Amino acid sequence: MKDDKIQTGLRVPAGRYEELSDLAATIGVSVNSLILTLIDLGLAVREKTHIIHPGE
Repeated sequence: MKDDKIQTGLRVPAGRYEELSDLAATIGVSVNSLILTLIDLGLAVREKTHIIHPGE
């Protein structure tokens, strides 16, 4: 079963978006994937857990 997805709008300052876009291109992922990974990382740090991120 696929995870249900919810689309949301995220306002990001232009400079920060450019930084995200450059990093995503460097590591070969989409900006969306990078943002999800960073969210996972932030939540794991907050919850003091390990990250297990399945490939998409």
